[in-house]
Amino acid sequence: MCRLAIENDVLRVEVAQTGGSLTSVFDKERDQELLWQGSPESWRFQDVVIFPLIGNPSGGYEVDGKTYTFQMPHGVARWETFQIEEHSAQRLVLRLESNEETLSRYPFRFCLRLIYQLEGKKYTLTYAVSHTEDRPMPYQVGAHAGFQTAGKTVRVDFDQDTPLYHLAFDGLLHRPAQQLSPNGTLELSKAVYDEKRSLVLERPCAGCTVTREDGVKLRYRWDNAPYVTIWGFSGEGEFLCVEPWWGVCEGEGTPRELAKKEEMCFAGIDERRHTYSCEIL
Repeated sequence: MCRLAIENDVLRVEVAQTGGSLTSVFDKERDQELLWQGSPESWRFQDVVIFPLIGNPSGGYEVDGKTYTFQMPHGVARWETFQIEEHSAQRLVLRLESNEETLSRYPFRFCLRLIYQLEGKKYTLTYAVSHTEDRPMPYQVGAHAGFQTAGKTVRVDFDQDTPLYHLAFDGLLHRPAQQLSPNGTLELSKAVYDEKRSLVLERPCAGCTVTREDGVKLRYRWDNAPYVTIWGFSGEGEFLCVEPWWGVCEGEGTPRELAKKEEMCFAGIDERRHTYSCEIL
């Protein structure tokens, strides 16, 4: 697998050309790898570029009455090889355009660009989506990077000290949203995820900070994401994913027709952009 690196004096980030996802976030000052490196006993991946739909609808989804399915959850980008559009010391731009395989699973002629940028100990990822046909293209996009927790517990503090609400999840999302925390702070462990599987937070504020047992902090920011999912500790794994989602996976009664699903974005010829960042503190 071809890995493409961007780096500065304090941080090195590596990205897989196949899938466009993170494979390494290395803190040079600590001489420490921070990204989860995968394990067959828990989660074998490290990151996923979610496009064009979050999750994997049971029985597929429909476009103009025809049914389409994905090979695995979260769409088609994770299996495709991106073209390198730009690669400099601290910036990497990858480009994926629809092809015969993607069209068999998602019948739209799209262009997805991933723009990775370094600034100090912060990396930023922008998903830029456009469509070459006349009709609007429905899609969703989201992040899925897993970072090591360096222990059995982790704390997440949201930027606003207000209650957090989540949607119960058992393969489908269930409403109404339930209060998860009264004060914007989550104390997480494997026991939490054995019970709840995933924490799909509805309408959170625009950022949070994850604190590991060893004191390393990851400060996340995202632009206008209507949902943020926090997932981790699968099997024996010590990792946590903070996932801004511009969209949401299916719930009870979700329509089969793609354009009618909840929280869809729509792209045209002009790019639509969705951005999140992660800073190492």
